[in-house]
Amino acid sequence: MFNPSRYLGVDVAKDTLVVAFERQRWQFPNSQAGFRQLLGVIKKQSGVVHVVCEATGPYHLPMCLALQAAGQAVTICIAGS
Repeated sequence: MFNPSRYLGVDVAKDTLVVAFERQRWQFPNSQAGFRQLLGVIKKQSGVVHVVCEATGPYHLPMCLALQAAGQAVTICIAGS
């Protein structure tokens, strides 16, 4: 049976991660502790969850690397010029 992905969006700032998933919203610190909290939220969801964020200078990279290391699918969107 095909189980489609559901998408979780993260607005990454220097100090915070603002997370939107379906009708839910969370805010976590942009730190290792915040990444663990985000992973905890993702693991509580049923089905496949795919994280999407925008490239925000250097601020998105630690989160993306932490999620990737945990086996979480992540896409970084880069705006065209």
